[in-house]
Order: sequence, then structure tokens, then C-alpha cells
Amino acid sequence: MSTLGSGQHAGLYFQHLAARSSAGTVLPNPLLVERPPVLILPGLLSDGRQCKRMARELTSHQRQVLLVDPLGSGRSLTPQDPSEYLLPRQAQRLLQLLKRLELPVVDVVGLSMGGMWAQHALLQAPQQFRHAVLVGTAASIEPRLHELLLRLRAQWQANAPFLELWRVLELCFFSPAFLQRPGVLAMLETLAMREPPSQAVALGQLDALLQHDLSNELHAVPHVRLVLAGEADFLMPPETQTRLTQALGYGQPSLVAGAGHTLWIEQPDALAQSLLQTL
Repeated sequence: MSTLGSGQHAGLYFQHLAARSSAGTVLPNPLLVERPPVLILPGLLSDGRQCKRMARELTSHQRQVLLVDPLGSGRSLTPQDPSEYLLPRQAQRLLQLLKRLELPVVDVVGLSMGGMWAQHALLQAPQQFRHAVLVGTAASIEPRLHELLLRLRAQWQANAPFLELWRVLELCFFSPAFLQRPGVLAMLETLAMREPPSQAVALGQLDALLQHDLSNELHAVPHVRLVLAGEADFLMPPETQTRLTQALGYGQPSLVAGAGHTLWIEQPDALAQSLLQTL
């Protein structure tokens, strides 16, 4: 595993981050026997780069991490066929990747859309996973969010300026408190404008979200150890998380005080600590 580095298979780009000691030394592979790699699946229009701080916190506590970019994001393939973005198909690609990497079992952390991606993978190959953590996600797209996504899709279809679309998204992704920090808005917009998604990618990922519905199958999703979200999450609010945990038969969600939807950006260290206590 320590020699994996990075690459692409089944259209998905992956990056391996080796476990390290407190002194920063790369640790050997025998650690994998007891604790498998932590697979991190990012969300809508995101890739592994937004998860790096959280991932490094995990590696500093002796966990191996595998970051995988969704189709159309980061360095993963950008298919022209819209059906390739659908989450059951992306789950098939993910399982092909794990097989190619000769990883018999992993822990999976699904972030937002990545949590929906993880649900499909857990259903398709439960033996591939030991534990799962779902962060800011849902079993299906609820009516309020469905309406918002449809509006965004229509604007993207009409070729609205990306900065205009991003300013809507950032209000959904981040808590007001985070956006009010000095320099944050400018930083986020600068980063977003560096690599704006193509129309095909945006529509493909939005359609994948709109068609996600495991409401009737969620009881069969195995291995979930933690459902976590920001207390101020606009997209996936606490009541959505409660419905998710009830459908899973899990209990109650854990909420991070004051945090918005993108916990891995707003509070990466707190999220990493929750993962370390769970996985």
C-alpha cells in the first residue's frame, strides 16, 4: 500500500497518503492488518484536494488514507455520457478501483454526495468495507433541496456565469460564521474560479444527486458507525440527519456546533478527531 502513490483506474483518480508516526516517519504496511485504509469520497463539484487537511490529520495518527475524486472532478475522467455520473455506476467504478489496488477491506468516509456514493458501494459490496461514516448526506433528496438543485440545473443549462452560480453555492455550502471570517469569501471565490466545472460535469453531478433515492433500501446499508453533520448545515440540516439515522436504525446523529455543510473545510481537525474515535 505504501507504494501506491497516485493514479487512475476505472476512470477514478486516487491518491494514497501513508500513515505517519508522531515524528513524521512513514509507517510500514503491517498496520493495515488491524486498521485498513480510510477511503474518503468527496462531494458535489469537489475532489480530494479539499479534504487534504483532514486527511493529513488522520495520517498523523497512524492511519492510511485513500482520496478518490468523483467522476468529472479533480483528475478523474470526465465522461460525455450523463449516465456515467449516476451514483450506482460510480460505485461500480469505485469497487473496480479497490480491486485493482488489491485492498480487500477499507473504512469509508462519505462527504455529502460522497456519502450517497458510499451508500451505493456499501449495498453493492458490503464485504469490501469494515466501517462507514456518513457526513452531511441523505438517503434521498428532500423536496426543499430538490427544488434548489433544479433551479441550479436550469441556470447551468442556460450558461449562467459560474461566479454567479458559485455565490449561490457558497451560501449553501458554508455557515454564515465561516463566511464572515476575514478574507474567506475572497479566498473561496479565487479557488472556485481557478477550475470552474464544465456544463457537462455540473449537469451530470446534479442529475446524479437528483436521482439518488435509497429510501426503501437504506435499512440494508451495513457498517455505518457514525452519522455526522454541521449544526448549521443548510443543505442537509439536523432533521435530515435524524431521518437518515432512523432509516439506518443507527440512533442519533452527531452534530458539530456552529458548522455548516462542508465540515471538512470549516472544521477539518474536529472532523478528523471524530473519525479517529470511530474508525
